[in-house]
Amino acid sequence: MSFRLNIDFLAAKPHVDTTIRWIYQKTFSAKDRIAFYDMLAFLLDNNKSLQQAFIDMRNVVTDFGRKHHPYAVLLTDCLSALDEGQGAFEKVLLEWVPVQEATLIGSGILSGKLSDALRRASQIVEGKRTMLSALFGALGYPC
Repeated sequence: MSFRLNIDFLAAKPHVDTTIRWIYQKTFSAKDRIAFYDMLAFLLDNNKSLQQAFIDMRNVVTDFGRKHHPYAVLLTDCLSALDEGQGAFEKVLLEWVPVQEATLIGSGILSGKLSDALRRASQIVEGKRTMLSALFGALGYPC
């Protein structure tokens, strides 16, 4: 009985991982994206390679593997995509961030100015957040 239960659990594990990944992707907020872009731009400005920056960021958010953190899933996806090639990295970005930001970051990779593109993406996210805040604030006033 316990052997069968164990097999059923192992068969369900990939589905759980997929579900958790989906939840993390859908809850990756504007605030999270700004922090991610700024942290990555900072590391790239300090002459870290993209791969090393992802590894360092993952080590920090997981306390070197001791804790689980949603960023770790994103960073692991990014590292896997780097191993597969440039096209895979852009696909991973599209799963985690809006298409405008992914396109801007992809163009930064192609131009060799990724840290500048990340800062611009951060500004876009902040601008969108400010506009939405003003819009919802105005909608709250009576006519």
